[in-house]
Amino acid sequence: MSNINPETRPPAITEEQLQRLLQSIERMRSEGNVSLTDPRVSQVQTWILGLVGMGLIAAGCWVAQSIGTLSSTVSASVQRLDQYGTTLQDHEQRLRDQERKP
Repeated sequence: MSNINPETRPPAITEEQLQRLLQSIERMRSEGNVSLTDPRVSQVQTWILGLVGMGLIAAGCWVAQSIGTLSSTVSASVQRLDQYGTTLQDHEQRLRDQERKP
C-alpha cells in the first residue's frame, strides 16, 4: 500500500474544467432548472418505449389471467372425472348385486 499525498498527485481535471463545473453548478442553483431528458432519445422514441412497456405489462397480465383460468378449468375437470369414476363404481356395484340375486 502506497501513501500518496493528494497534493502531489496530478489533478484528475484541469483548473479550467473545475471552474466551468463550478459555474454550471452556480447557474443551476440560481435558475433552479433541472433537465432530466437525454438528448439522444427523441420524443417519439420515448413514446415507443412507453407503449412497448405497457404492452409487456398487458401481456403479463393476460398470461396470468390465462393461467388462472386454466387452473380452474383443470380443477373442475379433475373433479368431474372423480365424480364419473364414483358413479361408474356405483353402477358396477349395483350390477353385481343384481347378478347375485336368485
